[in-house]
Amino acid sequence: MFNKFIAAILPYFPKKFIWIFSKAYISGEKIEDAIRVSKEFKKNSTDVTLDVLGEFITSLDEAEENKKEYLDLIEVTIKSGIDGNFSLKPTSFGLLIDKEVCYNHIREITAKAASYNGFIRIDMEDSPCTDMEIDLYRRLKPEFPRSVGLVVQAYLKRTLDDVKGLMDLHTKESPLNFRLCKGI
Repeated sequence: MFNKFIAAILPYFPKKFIWIFSKAYISGEKIEDAIRVSKEFKKNSTDVTLDVLGEFITSLDEAEENKKEYLDLIEVTIKSGIDGNFSLKPTSFGLLIDKEVCYNHIREITAKAASYNGFIRIDMEDSPCTDMEIDLYRRLKPEFPRSVGLVVQAYLKRTLDDVKGLMDLHTKESPLNFRLCKGI
């Protein structure tokens, strides 16, 4: 309950205040920052996952901009010699505005990552989005069997049933790919 309260009030705090607490987890505001930090991790044989922050957009224009930013991020990352491992939040591509537009944006991003042998992880957001995010994974997995995964939340009582419900997609050549997170 407390965690949800904190998450709800964060947008009302100045960015400089939030940066004090988040800088240990965020490489910076620009793609160049992410590339620089990723290269430092790579020197230590540490894998990274890149994510463009932002979610719950209010217009499809924002969704289009976010798609372009991810396509650019993938291109720059791969050309910089960094493994293409990316995480994205479907609400930043219009999930709550137009599910089909969101799917098409994420499909295009996944296709770009797959063309470089990269990987896209679909983040799990608020519980009202769970079914829609599982559906995105279900739709993308057959086309991109080794290039897409899903986050599932340990705190949701339904998670085990959700994973069992996706077992029809599992094969030896194309295993299911999940990241279990604590959630809020």
